[in-house]
Amino acid sequence: MYDHGFLRSLVLAGSALVVFGLLFASFAHEYWELIVTQGLMVGLGGGLLFLPGLLGLSSHFHSRLALAQGIATSGGSLGGVIYPIVFSQLQPMIGFGWATRIIALIAASSLVIPAACMKKPPKTRERHPSLDLSAWRDASYSLFALAIFLGFVGFYVPYYYVQAYSSEKVAMSKSLAFYLLPILNAGAFFGRILPNLLVGFFGPLNTLIPFTITSATIALLFTFCRTTPSVIIFCALYGFFSSPLMSLVPNVVSKLCSKTDSFGTRLGMLFIPMSLGYLIGDPIAGIILGAGWVPLQVFCASTLLACAAVMLAVRVRLQGWTLTQPI
Repeated sequence: MYDHGFLRSLVLAGSALVVFGLLFASFAHEYWELIVTQGLMVGLGGGLLFLPGLLGLSSHFHSRLALAQGIATSGGSLGGVIYPIVFSQLQPMIGFGWATRIIALIAASSLVIPAACMKKPPKTRERHPSLDLSAWRDASYSLFALAIFLGFVGFYVPYYYVQAYSSEKVAMSKSLAFYLLPILNAGAFFGRILPNLLVGFFGPLNTLIPFTITSATIALLFTFCRTTPSVIIFCALYGFFSSPLMSLVPNVVSKLCSKTDSFGTRLGMLFIPMSLGYLIGDPIAGIILGAGWVPLQVFCASTLLACAAVMLAVRVRLQGWTLTQPI
């Protein structure tokens, strides 16, 4: 839809789904109602907004596109800092319903800006088919898709489980453990911007691989966190070093596309294995948790390390072992 000039329609539809999904969720009394509103409506709305939000930048930025996309994706992390704190402060005072409606109002206010400012692609833009099956015959693209799938199986595990871990193993108070998620997102905010500055010197794939290896190492060191300061440091470092796995993906895809390829189509297709990994990773981690915290932490580190290994195979396939060529 983006390639065919429907940027404004995607932004307006996504904004409406997010805002009305939150509003309807504020009136929910049954679990299935939250699945439909908070799950399906807000989820679909976010999906309609995220990809056009990245692709639209390609019409305005060239040499600094990676930095622009990093700043764009940092909005998700900034929301991850603001919304939990706002909800936790408001919910005891005014209840779930009104706290959720205020969040919907904040979302509506912020979504007015992209709805008013984002422009559709130029009319001269070449149009491409909505699905490019030939992309899967490209070994480099398929391997990178596998890497992204593996990475996102474990990527969000700390986001879901660090609070429970801290309450159980570190004896951290619930009030302090709550702020671990905002700390993770604060680290991710900077991690989606600062590493993107290196892309102009080393290339997106050369930047992404060492950051992913480092995030896997930090996830493994999570097994040794037994004190409150160590858990807080882990959250800040993991948020920072793992987040390029989100912000640099579009730049790598652009390197894997020839001049005749549809960047929008191929990037959209790549979000299928990414979303699948995200969908199954945390429930799998929940099952592994039955065997203890260390297996869960090792699971997270292993998936990230496997992701880095497959990305390294892509890099070697494209440029060999030489480090003189940015890619």
